[in-house]
Amino acid sequence: MGRDGSPRGRRLVIGIIVSLTMFGGIAFASILTRGNQSPQMSQPSGAPDKELTVTQAVARVLADFAGTPVRNIKVGSPKPRDAPTNIPWLTVEFAGVNPTGVEATWLDVLARGAVGNLMSRGKPTTQATGGAGQQFNSPSDDVLRSRIHDAAVKFGLKVRKLIILHPQDSAIWVSFTVPDNTKALWTIDQLRAAVEGSPRTVEGSLIQLYSPAGELLLSSGVTYRTGLGGLSFAPGQDERFGAVHGYPAQPSRVISTP
Repeated sequence: MGRDGSPRGRRLVIGIIVSLTMFGGIAFASILTRGNQSPQMSQPSGAPDKELTVTQAVARVLADFAGTPVRNIKVGSPKPRDAPTNIPWLTVEFAGVNPTGVEATWLDVLARGAVGNLMSRGKPTTQATGGAGQQFNSPSDDVLRSRIHDAAVKFGLKVRKLIILHPQDSAIWVSFTVPDNTKALWTIDQLRAAVEGSPRTVEGSLIQLYSPAGELLLSSGVTYRTGLGGLSFAPGQDERFGAVHGYPAQPSRVISTP
């Protein structure tokens, strides 16, 4: 690791790459592939008036995910040999990101959660689904931007990039720059709580921490409709930011506030 905490290698802890998710008795599956389409602008969506077919739901989610690395979502694409034959199979294609990285994983499960929710029209389903039917009552984008700014100030960070998505409610993709030689007195989960609000008002968040030189230190993504996400980090950065991933837990840290 460099003197400033910059990465020389990276560990990846992914919650899902190829998997199945149940929404209201319907299973959805996806694989990650790479595309090359340029992103466009995103627009929020409203609640559907009726349950949608899988094709209708996918079309709506694709419109909502314009401006992201999600290039396409294909229905009924070729399945792995051991995949079930009686479920809709979704293939999510990406442009400009590692198709097996945290960004693609987060967008993948976020999109699939939105497709499942549109097909169920937000009706409550089994607890095992992790979230179809949940309502997060997201505030306006301006309120979310203000919250991100306040979090950056509180934690001594600089906002590098912010994208607000609208799969159903809002989801936040934010990158922060961490000053050199900063010994964090906070954890990634504490930063996430400040980003998402209390009570939580977003259906997912992807938080990325960079060095001032632009090197990615840590990526942590969660989605609440599916309960899935991913984590990757450069050597030592999981301990630096208290990222819990099944290894020995780090000591609790307290945020130092003025």
